[in-house]
Parts: sequence; C-alpha cells; structure tokens
Amino acid sequence: MLPGLVAVLVAGTGQASLKAGTRAGKAKALGRLVREALPVWLLVASGLLFAGFWLIAVLALTGSPGVAEEQAGTYVVNNNGETTVISEAEYLTLRAKESRLVVALAACSGVGVAVISTALLRRQAGEAVHP
Repeated sequence: MLPGLVAVLVAGTGQASLKAGTRAGKAKALGRLVREALPVWLLVASGLLFAGFWLIAVLALTGSPGVAEEQAGTYVVNNNGETTVISEAEYLTLRAKESRLVVALAACSGVGVAVISTALLRRQAGEAVHP
C-alpha cells in the first residue's frame, strides 16, 4: 500500500494548481482538493475508517514485551537482545498482535490512497461537489 500512497501523493502534488509553493502549501492545496471534490459523508466515513484502523495499530503496538520468536524449538520474546521464554499460546497471541499492526497500517494507507485518488479522478472528470 505504501507505494500506492506515494504514487498518489506524487500525482496529486504534480497537478498544475498544486505545483507552486512550499511543501506546506502543496499539502493545503491537496486538502482543499479533497474537500472540494468529495461529498462530506464520504470524508466523514473515510476519516472514521482511518481513525479506527489507526487505533487498532496503536493498540497492537502498546504493551508489547518484544518480538515473538522461535529459537531452537522454544518460544521466546526478544526485547533488545534480552530473551524471555514464553508458552506457545503467548507466542501465538504476540504474533497475532504483530499481524494486526501490519494489516492496520496497510489499511490506513489504503484509505488515504482511495480518498486522494478518488478526488483526483473526480477533479479530472470535472465532477467537483463543492466548486
């Protein structure tokens, strides 16, 4: 998802109206484009989706004792070189949390890609909601 997000941001800032100015000016212009091209209900829904996925990522990241690993048939948690032996159930739980983190971050960037690309396509087609 990250390459898609980068490609959409590059395409978005490459638009004629977004080329001039500083990086902050380009970000404001891109935000204005999204607000003008998409209906409010879609912006609210995508904002809630983004916030929900971000919350899942933060919750998966907090309270982690380290990285769950399997070393020579034993399940351990590696915390900056200090390993602690854990049970298989704890190992599977920690691996599930790591997977949730990766999926939630990919979903966050996916929401961003969908919103920005939809705004760019609507602008290109001349379908702005709020001209």
